[in-house]
Amino acid sequence: AGGFAVGVYGGYNYQFASRFVIGGEFDWGKSTSSQDELVFGDSALLSRFGAFGSARLRAGYAFDRLLAFGAVGVGVASISNGHRYTVQRGCDTLEQAIWDEQVKAGLIAGAGIEYAFTKHFVARGEYLYADYGSVTLSSRDRTRAEFRNEMHFVRVGASYRF
Repeated sequence: AGGFAVGVYGGYNYQFASRFVIGGEFDWGKSTSSQDELVFGDSALLSRFGAFGSARLRAGYAFDRLLAFGAVGVGVASISNGHRYTVQRGCDTLEQAIWDEQVKAGLIAGAGIEYAFTKHFVARGEYLYADYGSVTLSSRDRTRAEFRNEMHFVRVGASYRF
């Protein structure tokens, strides 16, 4: 699976005299992430992620202009899962599909670094893992497909600090 995502984020940090930093952050974006996996012949499993967002608590330590942090919170994502398969009925071959689209919530956690180039301009890099649980799809003829909905984000960003 792979794709590209674009979004916005914002938040607030508070730094103690000991250089320990706590804060909160939110983000919202859109993903083109998808996976189409052929199973047997004409049968395929299909997954797509659309809009996503999260609210996280952050904690870290500041080394002069560099901040190393960890984050944990809740995420939401628009997720589509489907199974396309063929069925032989007498002389006819039929293509059938079962499909599920929903907005799911789950745990999101990660870590990253930020570097303040100036008093106001900050660049960052981070890794986030999001777990939105499993979905099992079943058809009338007992065909089943199970999906584990997880996202791994490696992202970079820039921000303006007020």
